[in-house]
Amino acid sequence: MHLSERRMSSNRVRSRLEESEFCSCTFQTHRAAFLEEAMKKTLIVSGLILNALLVYLHADTTRESNDQYQTATVVSVDKHVSKSNYVGGSPSDAPLQAEGYRYDIGIRLNCNIYVGRYESATDYLPSVFSPRHAVDVRVQKHVMYVSLPESDREVKMGIVGHRRVKEENCAANS
Repeated sequence: MHLSERRMSSNRVRSRLEESEFCSCTFQTHRAAFLEEAMKKTLIVSGLILNALLVYLHADTTRESNDQYQTATVVSVDKHVSKSNYVGGSPSDAPLQAEGYRYDIGIRLNCNIYVGRYESATDYLPSVFSPRHAVDVRVQKHVMYVSLPESDREVKMGIVGHRRVKEENCAANS
């Protein structure tokens, strides 16, 4: 091999080394950019998951506060009589009415009086539904749940009326 051939050969080796260094440098640059993007996306996803968890926990605690029983007082008990919708000649032609017993129970909770309808297949009214008797209730949108201590169960009543009490101590609280 002549000197010129050696120079060409060494030039080729150098050029290949430079190319591999360039490729290695480019690879390192791309790898760093890729890792940076991956870390950004991981941070964003972690932040979104954390926010969703915080919203869920907040909603769960407010739901639990609505599910707590509060002490209230029974203020009235009235037997609810269904009105007949029959208009005609003979009462024997009237359609049959469902046999059921219904009571409208007025319950005062703080400065509100809720009227709930208690329905029973028999003519039985639990003893907790007597005026001036303390009961444990929890109120949700259109339903009131009353805890029956003697049987360790709760009664679900639809709310058929609601009004605010107009007293001095209630006006000061609102």
